[in-house]
Amino acid sequence: MIRAALALALALPAAAPAQDALLEVPVRVARVPAAAAVGSVTCAVFADPTGPASNVGYLGSGARWFALANGAFAGRITVPVKFDAGPGPARAYRCALYFIFKEEGRTLTLAAGRLADRAAAEHRPAFAAAPGARLVHEVTGTF
Repeated sequence: MIRAALALALALPAAAPAQDALLEVPVRVARVPAAAAVGSVTCAVFADPTGPASNVGYLGSGARWFALANGAFAGRITVPVKFDAGPGPARAYRCALYFIFKEEGRTLTLAAGRLADRAAAEHRPAFAAAPGARLVHEVTGTF
């Protein structure tokens, strides 16, 4: 099992097997607007150590949704990663946080990394990070 930490903060993992992988990702979010009832952690694994920045050596990806209760979640999410492009070995990873929400009858996905970008098409003022809040929406690292 690969371990990463995302608490709107992500940390580093242990070793990766040369097969499908599980990434255990601690997540902690609070005061998420009621429009979002679900969050998602999406991870990609790479054979090349520069993969998280360059997408070189992409092996596969996976995602796991989690329910928000009263705009919050604290716990570990186990993300299954399917190696679509070969068996590895896995040398690097990237995991990111998303929110799934309803707006005008549509279901939309908001990348947490776009929350602070007021010019982004996905920007929603209700999702803006609180002043002084530390928002870590993505983590990368090597095994």
